Amino acid sequence: MVTCADGHESTDITVKVGPRLMGSMKGDATITLQETIDSYQHTITATGGYESAAFAFKANQQEAEDWLQYPLGRHVEVYDPSLSLVWEGFINEVKATIGPLSARQGPLTDIANRTICVYSDDTINTQETTAVINYDSSQDYYGIWHKNVSGGTLSTANAIKAANTFLTDNCWPNISQDVSDGGELTVSVDCAGYSAFLDYPYTEPGAAWTVREKILDILAEEPNAIYSTDYSFIEANTLAVNREEAQFRTGINLIKSLVALGGAADNERRVWGIYAGRRMHYNIIPLEVEYLMFLSEGPQQIRTIGGIDVKPWNVLPGKWLQFPDLLPNLPAMSDIRNDLRTMFVESVTYTAPLGLSLQGGSLDRLPQLLARINMLRSI
Repeated sequence: MVTCADGHESTDITVKVGPRLMGSMKGDATITLQETIDSYQHTITATGGYESAAFAFKANQQEAEDWLQYPLGRHVEVYDPSLSLVWEGFINEVKATIGPLSARQGPLTDIANRTICVYSDDTINTQETTAVINYDSSQDYYGIWHKNVSGGTLSTANAIKAANTFLTDNCWPNISQDVSDGGELTVSVDCAGYSAFLDYPYTEPGAAWTVREKILDILAEEPNAIYSTDYSFIEANTLAVNREEAQFRTGINLIKSLVALGGAADNERRVWGIYAGRRMHYNIIPLEVEYLMFLSEGPQQIRTIGGIDVKPWNVLPGKWLQFPDLLPNLPAMSDIRNDLRTMFVESVTYTAPLGLSLQGGSLDRLPQLLARINMLRSI
């Protein structure tokens, strides 16, 4: 239970930490944290979905030591008081204060345990790549994290040596320690959403695809098979794109560029994210207001257009929010993008027990149009 500083409000947030979903060393059974949690926060964005979460709790020394040793990569689910899922991801970094020692392990997303070296052969001056090199014991714990090495001009033997050295340096999570005056014995856990697993080099031979077909292939090629094959939340998009990818662009960068193209019509802006069950959502943004916020009531009180209260932990991005008591005498605008009383919610940050921060964004059409024109030139 997370309690406000004045003790007047409290919200039951339940964090469940389960085994890893990747690798063969998946970890222990599920741990449920509720009463011991001192703070909790999560962020969800319209371009990525479940992005990050963080929680902290007091612990004894043995518990703190256990958290420093074992939990990176373990699956995290967060539930609201009605036990509905509000966030999902994995443990990316753990910090613990034990007397004067502050120790940290992670972030997991920085590791590399699969690589190739991309280099220019010093004898024939052509771009080459080494064979894929794996660090198996790291993959057993943390799944596959593939990052390439850019070697410059090298011999083949030295390119292989560079790739192996890179893996040796980066195959395990970073550990750091600081000693100071000390503080209360606490454990702080930072989590990342599963979109982080799209940060792997993606290649594909030529031909043409639709945007949707290419997105599905990027998801399917993720080396840990972490994503759901339930594609029912990925809307159709028949816009044709070049299938070929030979420059080792990452999956996440490609998806962002595909989403930025919009759809067949110039005004079809799209959003995407990885949500519950590692399902990808990809859809056209709504054309109507879905949330209401009365400025006189504060940011914690959001309602649907039908007047139903939305708890702060259930507010989602990718929706239009209206402020009904702002400029009440201003005539209605034909395009809600141009209305001062509406905001497109790009990012939602919830801080337990009742804190809510919303970030709006611009919906300019020009970047989308230029991206499509440049893409069409390459097909």
